[in-house]
Amino acid sequence: FVEMVCASLLAIMAAARGQPAVLITHYSDAQCPCSARVPQDMKETFLDNPAFENLVDFEQYFVGDLLKNVSKCIHGEEECVGQRFFTCAQNMSTLVPMPSGGVAPYSIAPKWLDFEACSYGPCTDCAAILGPHCPCSNYTSFPETTKNTLMEVCADKVGLEWASLSRCGMGLQGQRLMEASSRVSNQRHITYGADGLAPIAVDGVLVKTAKPIPIVCGPTPSEVTVSVCKALAAKGHSPKACTSTMAL
Repeated sequence: FVEMVCASLLAIMAAARGQPAVLITHYSDAQCPCSARVPQDMKETFLDNPAFENLVDFEQYFVGDLLKNVSKCIHGEEECVGQRFFTCAQNMSTLVPMPSGGVAPYSIAPKWLDFEACSYGPCTDCAAILGPHCPCSNYTSFPETTKNTLMEVCADKVGLEWASLSRCGMGLQGQRLMEASSRVSNQRHITYGADGLAPIAVDGVLVKTAKPIPIVCGPTPSEVTVSVCKALAAKGHSPKACTSTMAL
């Protein structure tokens, strides 16, 4: 009964904000610089941009290592710490289980993405070769929970209880959540790098990039914008963001 009530409340809240028409999916490698900047890019370009009129939603899954082993990560154990905490944040942000068993999108549970963006710190266009602060100030250090309190501060800022989040992120539950997330990426036949840096899909279709990856990241926010606007137009939507020359 409680779950039914919560689900009804979530539906009412989503309806009040406007029903998203297009879903962006990011397949993340948490300490890849190209994935690190995605939370900020998505919030600034789409989710917090009133010109998209609440028509765009966002979800995220992680990837395993280069052999697609869901219990491991491309950049090693430190990255797995980050991915465990991020999947725990997704789980804690969702008030009720999703019907598909997946993660809640931003429109229903925004805290997890706000936590990620905060943990990574401000991002700029500086190249990763310029140092561990590029492109995002904390992307190489945020998982080091014994050396800093970055995630703890961010959890408090967005309203996630740190003791519970830490217990999940450092324990078996976090490992299981990370593996379940990476398993979805495998089931969708995502290959990190070959499908983009970072791989991003719009309504299930991967966005192609003209950028010379891996020298630079791609698809870029502008390339994703083109795909989003085409998908919205196909569904009869023409938000202000899609009438600008950038989106044509």
